[in-house]
Amino acid sequence: MTKKDYLRSLFKSHLADLKSFDPAIEDFFVCPICLREFTIESIDNGEITDGHVWPTDLRKKSSIANNQTILLCRDCNNSAGSKGDAQMQIYERIKNGYKEGDFYGIRTVEIIEDPGKNPIRLRAHVSVNSNDEVTVTGNLDSKNRWIGSSLNDQIRFEELIRKSIETQQTSRVKINPPKEYKSNLVYAGWITSAYLMAFYTLGYRYIFNREFDFLREFITSSFKHNSQETLALPIRNDFYLSQIGANEFPDPLIRLKIPINRDEHVCINICFLGYEISLPILLDQKVFSGYWSMVKRQLQNQELPPSKEGEYPCVYDYLHCTKTIEHICIYDFLLGKPLPIAKI
Repeated sequence: MTKKDYLRSLFKSHLADLKSFDPAIEDFFVCPICLREFTIESIDNGEITDGHVWPTDLRKKSSIANNQTILLCRDCNNSAGSKGDAQMQIYERIKNGYKEGDFYGIRTVEIIEDPGKNPIRLRAHVSVNSNDEVTVTGNLDSKNRWIGSSLNDQIRFEELIRKSIETQQTSRVKINPPKEYKSNLVYAGWITSAYLMAFYTLGYRYIFNREFDFLREFITSSFKHNSQETLALPIRNDFYLSQIGANEFPDPLIRLKIPINRDEHVCINICFLGYEISLPILLDQKVFSGYWSMVKRQLQNQELPPSKEGEYPCVYDYLHCTKTIEHICIYDFLLGKPLPIAKI
Protein backbone atom coordinates (compact mmCIF):
# COMPACT_ATOMS: atom_id res chain seq x y z
CA MET A 1 0.00 0.00 0.00
CA THR A 2 1.39 3.41 -0.96
CA LYS A 3 1.40 6.34 1.45
CA LYS A 4 -1.48 8.01 -0.42
CA ASP A 5 -3.48 4.78 -0.43
CA TYR A 6 -3.00 4.58 3.32
CA LEU A 7 -4.14 8.20 3.77
CA ARG A 8 -7.22 7.51 1.63
CA SER A 9 -8.08 4.50 3.79
CA LEU A 10 -7.84 6.71 6.89
CA PHE A 11 -10.00 9.31 5.13
CA LYS A 12 -12.69 6.68 4.47
CA SER A 13 -12.59 5.48 8.09
CA HIS A 14 -12.95 9.02 9.44
CA LEU A 15 -15.73 9.70 6.91
CA ALA A 16 -17.65 6.59 8.02
CA ASP A 17 -17.35 7.77 11.63
CA LEU A 18 -18.51 11.26 10.62
CA LYS A 19 -21.55 9.90 8.76
CA SER A 20 -22.40 7.71 11.74
CA PHE A 21 -22.67 10.97 13.68
CA ASP A 22 -24.64 12.76 10.93
CA PRO A 23 -25.63 10.83 7.76
CA ALA A 24 -26.39 14.10 5.94
CA ILE A 25 -22.75 15.26 6.14
CA GLU A 26 -20.98 15.55 2.78
CA ASP A 27 -17.87 13.56 1.90
CA PHE A 28 -15.13 15.41 3.72
CA PHE A 29 -12.67 15.04 6.58
CA VAL A 30 -12.82 17.36 9.61
CA CYS A 31 -9.49 18.03 11.32
CA PRO A 32 -10.05 17.14 15.01
CA ILE A 33 -8.00 20.12 16.22
CA CYS A 34 -9.04 23.10 14.08
CA LEU A 35 -12.35 21.56 12.84
CA ARG A 36 -11.73 22.72 9.26
CA GLU A 37 -13.19 20.62 6.45
CA PHE A 38 -11.15 18.94 3.69
CA THR A 39 -12.11 16.85 0.66
CA ILE A 40 -10.25 13.70 -0.33
CA GLU A 41 -8.41 15.74 -2.99
CA SER A 42 -6.61 17.47 -0.11
CA ILE A 43 -4.51 14.32 0.24
CA ASP A 44 -3.01 14.86 -3.22
CA ASN A 45 -2.17 18.52 -2.58
CA GLY A 46 -0.75 17.79 0.88
CA GLU A 47 -3.30 19.77 2.91
CA ILE A 48 -4.05 16.73 5.06
CA THR A 49 -1.59 14.08 6.14
CA ASP A 50 -1.05 11.30 8.66
CA GLY A 51 -0.77 12.55 12.22
CA HIS A 52 0.73 10.36 14.91
CA VAL A 53 -0.99 10.44 18.28
CA TRP A 54 2.42 10.33 20.03
CA PRO A 55 5.71 12.03 19.05
CA THR A 56 8.64 10.09 17.59
CA ASP A 57 10.70 9.44 20.74
CA LEU A 58 7.68 8.10 22.61
CA ARG A 59 6.61 5.90 19.70
CA LYS A 60 10.00 4.20 19.82
CA LYS A 61 9.16 2.95 23.33
CA SER A 62 5.90 1.21 22.40
CA SER A 63 4.74 -0.70 19.32
CA ILE A 64 1.16 0.16 20.30
CA ALA A 65 1.94 3.90 20.36
CA ASN A 66 3.78 3.55 17.05
CA ASN A 67 0.63 2.28 15.33
CA GLN A 68 -1.78 4.93 16.61
CA THR A 69 -2.27 7.16 13.60
CA ILE A 70 -5.06 9.48 12.44
CA LEU A 71 -5.46 12.18 9.81
CA LEU A 72 -4.65 15.79 10.65
CA CYS A 73 -4.51 18.89 8.54
CA ARG A 74 -0.97 19.88 7.57
CA ASP A 75 -1.06 23.12 9.58
CA CYS A 76 -2.12 21.49 12.85
CA ASN A 77 0.26 18.57 12.35
CA ASN A 78 3.22 20.89 11.75
CA SER A 79 2.29 23.17 14.66
CA ALA A 80 1.87 20.27 17.09
CA GLY A 81 5.17 18.76 15.93
CA SER A 82 7.17 21.96 16.38
CA LYS A 83 5.61 22.97 19.71
CA GLY A 84 4.22 20.47 22.23
CA ASP A 85 5.60 17.34 20.54
CA ALA A 86 9.10 18.79 20.37
CA GLN A 87 9.06 19.90 24.01
CA MET A 88 7.71 16.56 25.27
CA GLN A 89 10.69 14.87 23.65
CA ILE A 90 13.22 17.40 24.94
CA TYR A 91 11.86 16.99 28.47
CA GLU A 92 12.10 13.18 28.28
CA ARG A 93 15.71 13.49 27.05
CA ILE A 94 16.49 15.88 29.92
CA LYS A 95 15.02 13.41 32.45
CA ASN A 96 16.95 10.50 30.96
CA GLY A 97 20.15 12.57 30.98
CA TYR A 98 19.74 13.36 34.68
CA LYS A 99 19.35 9.65 35.46
CA GLU A 100 22.40 8.68 33.42
CA GLY A 101 24.58 11.59 34.55
CA ASP A 102 25.08 12.74 30.95
CA PHE A 103 23.02 15.91 30.66
CA TYR A 104 21.06 16.47 27.45
CA GLY A 105 21.98 19.42 25.23
CA ILE A 106 24.41 22.29 25.40
CA ARG A 107 23.84 24.22 28.64
CA THR A 108 24.75 27.58 30.06
CA VAL A 109 26.84 26.66 33.10
CA GLU A 110 27.38 29.27 35.82
CA ILE A 111 30.42 28.64 38.01
CA ILE A 112 30.34 30.65 41.23
CA GLU A 113 33.88 31.11 42.52
CA ASP A 114 33.06 33.97 44.88
CA PRO A 115 29.59 35.22 45.95
CA GLY A 116 30.78 38.79 45.42
CA LYS A 117 31.76 38.23 41.77
CA ASN A 118 29.73 37.65 38.65
CA PRO A 119 29.64 33.91 37.87
CA ILE A 120 31.72 32.45 35.06
CA ARG A 121 29.28 31.64 32.25
CA LEU A 122 30.15 28.93 29.74
CA ARG A 123 28.18 27.15 27.02
CA ALA A 124 29.07 23.52 27.55
CA HIS A 125 28.12 19.88 27.67
CA VAL A 126 27.75 18.66 31.26
CA SER A 127 28.08 15.28 32.93
CA VAL A 128 27.96 14.34 36.61
CA ASN A 129 29.42 11.22 38.21
CA SER A 130 28.16 9.26 41.23
CA ASN A 131 30.21 11.52 43.55
CA ASP A 132 28.40 14.63 42.21
CA GLU A 133 31.59 15.76 40.47
CA VAL A 134 30.74 17.87 37.45
CA THR A 135 32.59 17.65 34.14
CA VAL A 136 32.16 20.65 31.85
CA THR A 137 33.15 20.14 28.20
CA GLY A 138 33.20 22.93 25.63
CA ASN A 139 34.02 23.17 21.94
CA LEU A 140 36.96 25.31 20.79
CA ASP A 141 37.20 27.10 17.48
CA SER A 142 40.32 27.34 15.29
CA LYS A 143 41.71 30.07 17.57
CA ASN A 144 41.18 27.96 20.71
CA ARG A 145 38.27 30.18 21.72
CA TRP A 146 35.43 28.54 23.66
CA ILE A 147 32.46 28.57 21.30
CA GLY A 148 29.42 30.41 22.67
CA SER A 149 31.30 31.90 25.64
CA SER A 150 33.15 35.17 26.16
CA LEU A 151 36.97 35.28 26.11
CA ASN A 152 36.94 36.83 29.59
CA ASP A 153 34.88 33.92 31.00
CA GLN A 154 37.19 31.43 29.29
CA ILE A 155 40.27 33.05 30.86
CA ARG A 156 38.61 33.14 34.28
CA PHE A 157 37.63 29.48 33.97
CA GLU A 158 41.15 28.38 32.99
CA GLU A 159 42.59 30.33 35.93
CA LEU A 160 40.02 28.76 38.28
CA ILE A 161 41.05 25.28 37.10
CA ARG A 162 44.71 26.03 37.82
CA LYS A 163 43.86 27.31 41.32
CA SER A 164 41.63 24.34 42.15
CA ILE A 165 44.38 21.88 41.16
CA GLU A 166 46.80 23.66 43.51
CA THR A 167 44.42 24.24 46.43
CA GLN A 168 41.78 21.49 45.97
CA GLN A 169 39.21 24.27 46.20
CA THR A 170 35.69 23.45 44.99
CA SER A 171 33.17 25.80 43.40
CA ARG A 172 29.38 25.87 43.20
CA VAL A 173 27.93 25.20 39.77
CA LYS A 174 24.51 26.16 38.42
CA ILE A 175 23.41 24.22 35.35
CA ASN A 176 20.67 25.92 33.34
CA PRO A 177 18.19 24.06 31.09
CA PRO A 178 18.94 23.86 27.35
CA LYS A 179 18.06 27.05 25.48
CA GLU A 180 15.50 25.25 23.31
CA TYR A 181 13.56 23.90 26.32
CA LYS A 182 10.17 25.58 26.91
CA SER A 183 8.66 24.03 30.04
CA ASN A 184 5.18 25.50 29.45
CA LEU A 185 4.79 23.51 26.25
CA VAL A 186 5.57 20.09 27.73
CA TYR A 187 2.11 19.82 29.30
CA ALA A 188 0.54 21.18 26.11
CA GLY A 189 2.16 18.31 24.19
CA TRP A 190 0.83 15.67 26.58
CA ILE A 191 -2.67 17.17 26.51
CA THR A 192 -2.64 17.31 22.69
CA SER A 193 -1.60 13.65 22.48
CA ALA A 194 -4.26 12.65 25.03
CA TYR A 195 -6.94 14.54 23.08
CA LEU A 196 -5.85 12.86 19.84
CA MET A 197 -5.92 9.44 21.52
CA ALA A 198 -9.50 10.13 22.63
CA PHE A 199 -10.33 11.00 19.01
CA TYR A 200 -8.47 7.90 17.74
CA THR A 201 -10.56 5.75 20.12
CA LEU A 202 -13.97 7.46 20.25
CA GLY A 203 -14.05 9.55 17.08
CA TYR A 204 -16.13 12.57 16.18
CA ARG A 205 -18.99 11.78 18.54
CA TYR A 206 -16.59 12.49 21.41
CA ILE A 207 -15.02 15.72 20.12
CA PHE A 208 -18.12 17.30 18.51
CA ASN A 209 -19.29 18.88 21.70
CA ARG A 210 -19.07 22.55 22.59
CA GLU A 211 -18.07 21.50 26.10
CA PHE A 212 -14.64 20.58 24.72
CA ASP A 213 -13.96 23.93 23.06
CA PHE A 214 -11.70 24.80 26.02
CA LEU A 215 -9.43 21.86 25.13
CA ARG A 216 -9.09 22.81 21.48
CA GLU A 217 -8.55 26.46 22.43
CA PHE A 218 -5.77 25.45 24.81
CA ILE A 219 -4.13 23.24 22.14
CA THR A 220 -4.33 25.86 19.39
CA SER A 221 -3.09 28.60 21.74
CA SER A 222 -0.02 26.44 22.43
CA PHE A 223 0.71 26.52 18.67
CA LYS A 224 1.09 30.32 18.88
CA HIS A 225 2.83 30.31 22.25
CA ASN A 226 5.62 32.78 22.89
CA SER A 227 8.07 31.46 25.46
CA GLN A 228 7.84 34.76 27.37
CA GLU A 229 4.13 34.23 27.99
CA THR A 230 2.50 32.00 30.57
CA LEU A 231 0.44 29.15 29.11
CA ALA A 232 -2.05 28.45 31.89
CA LEU A 233 -3.64 25.02 32.18
CA PRO A 234 -7.45 25.06 32.23
CA ILE A 235 -8.84 24.52 35.73
CA ARG A 236 -11.71 22.01 35.92
CA ASN A 237 -12.70 19.15 38.20
CA ASP A 238 -12.81 16.70 35.29
CA PHE A 239 -9.51 17.71 33.70
CA TYR A 240 -5.98 17.24 35.00
CA LEU A 241 -2.50 16.08 34.12
CA SER A 242 -0.14 14.45 36.58
CA GLN A 243 3.18 12.60 36.65
CA ILE A 244 2.63 9.28 38.41
CA GLY A 245 6.02 7.57 38.41
CA ALA A 246 8.62 6.45 35.92
CA ASN A 247 7.24 4.28 33.11
CA GLU A 248 4.29 2.99 35.13
CA PHE A 249 2.44 2.46 31.83
CA PRO A 250 4.84 1.11 29.15
CA ASP A 251 2.05 1.25 26.52
CA PRO A 252 -0.59 3.94 26.09
CA LEU A 253 -4.01 3.07 27.45
CA ILE A 254 -7.36 4.77 27.57
CA ARG A 255 -10.08 3.98 30.06
CA LEU A 256 -13.34 5.27 31.46
CA LYS A 257 -12.79 6.34 35.07
CA ILE A 258 -16.02 5.79 36.97
CA PRO A 259 -16.28 6.99 40.59
CA ILE A 260 -18.16 4.70 42.98
CA ASN A 261 -19.57 7.87 44.53
CA ARG A 262 -21.79 9.11 41.73
CA ASP A 263 -21.40 12.73 42.92
CA GLU A 264 -17.96 12.79 41.26
CA HIS A 265 -17.32 13.23 37.53
CA VAL A 266 -16.88 10.33 35.13
CA CYS A 267 -13.90 11.12 32.92
CA ILE A 268 -11.67 9.68 30.22
CA ASN A 269 -8.29 8.63 31.58
CA ILE A 270 -5.25 8.38 29.26
CA CYS A 271 -2.02 6.96 30.65
CA PHE A 272 1.39 6.47 29.07
CA LEU A 273 4.85 6.08 30.60
CA GLY A 274 4.84 8.21 33.76
CA TYR A 275 1.84 10.41 32.91
CA GLU A 276 -1.89 10.37 33.52
CA ILE A 277 -4.24 12.80 31.77
CA SER A 278 -7.95 12.99 32.52
CA LEU A 279 -10.30 14.57 30.00
CA PRO A 280 -14.00 15.34 30.40
CA ILE A 281 -16.64 13.17 28.77
CA LEU A 282 -20.37 13.88 28.36
CA LEU A 283 -22.49 10.74 28.55
CA ASP A 284 -26.08 9.95 27.69
CA GLN A 285 -27.41 9.55 31.23
CA LYS A 286 -30.14 7.07 30.30
CA VAL A 287 -27.66 4.76 28.56
CA PHE A 288 -25.08 5.27 31.29
CA SER A 289 -27.61 4.35 33.97
CA GLY A 290 -28.10 0.93 32.36
CA TYR A 291 -24.37 0.59 31.77
CA TRP A 292 -23.59 1.46 35.41
CA SER A 293 -26.14 -1.08 36.66
CA MET A 294 -24.36 -3.73 34.61
CA VAL A 295 -20.96 -2.67 36.00
CA LYS A 296 -22.27 -2.78 39.58
CA ARG A 297 -23.59 -6.31 39.07
CA GLN A 298 -20.15 -7.38 37.84
CA LEU A 299 -18.55 -5.77 40.91
CA GLN A 300 -20.78 -7.45 43.48
CA ASN A 301 -18.41 -10.34 44.12
CA GLN A 302 -15.19 -8.47 43.43
CA GLU A 303 -12.90 -6.64 45.78
CA LEU A 304 -12.26 -3.10 44.58
CA PRO A 305 -8.61 -2.17 44.02
CA PRO A 306 -7.23 0.21 46.68
CA SER A 307 -7.48 3.89 45.79
CA LYS A 308 -4.38 6.07 45.63
CA GLU A 309 -3.90 8.49 48.47
CA GLY A 310 -6.16 11.49 48.05
CA GLU A 311 -8.29 9.82 45.35
CA TYR A 312 -11.93 8.80 45.56
CA PRO A 313 -12.78 5.10 45.02
CA CYS A 314 -13.38 4.35 41.35
CA VAL A 315 -13.49 1.57 38.78
CA TYR A 316 -11.99 1.58 35.29
CA ASP A 317 -13.40 0.32 32.01
CA TYR A 318 -10.57 -0.12 29.51
CA LEU A 319 -11.26 0.86 25.90
CA HIS A 320 -9.66 -1.21 23.13
CA CYS A 321 -11.42 0.06 20.00
CA THR A 322 -10.40 2.63 17.38
CA LYS A 323 -12.46 4.71 15.00
CA THR A 324 -9.79 4.25 12.32
CA ILE A 325 -11.57 0.90 11.85
CA GLU A 326 -15.25 1.32 11.03
CA HIS A 327 -17.49 -0.05 13.79
CA ILE A 328 -20.31 0.73 16.21
CA CYS A 329 -19.92 -0.12 19.91
CA ILE A 330 -21.37 0.63 23.35
CA TYR A 331 -19.32 3.83 23.61
CA ASP A 332 -21.17 5.34 20.63
CA PHE A 333 -24.44 4.95 22.55
CA LEU A 334 -22.88 6.24 25.76
CA LEU A 335 -21.85 9.32 23.78
CA GLY A 336 -25.38 9.92 22.49
CA LYS A 337 -25.93 7.78 19.40
CA PRO A 338 -29.69 7.02 19.32
CA LEU A 339 -30.51 3.51 20.47
CA PRO A 340 -32.00 1.24 17.80
CA ILE A 341 -35.77 0.84 17.97
CA ALA A 342 -36.78 -2.72 18.70
CA LYS A 343 -39.13 -4.27 16.14
CA ILE A 344 -42.17 -6.01 17.57
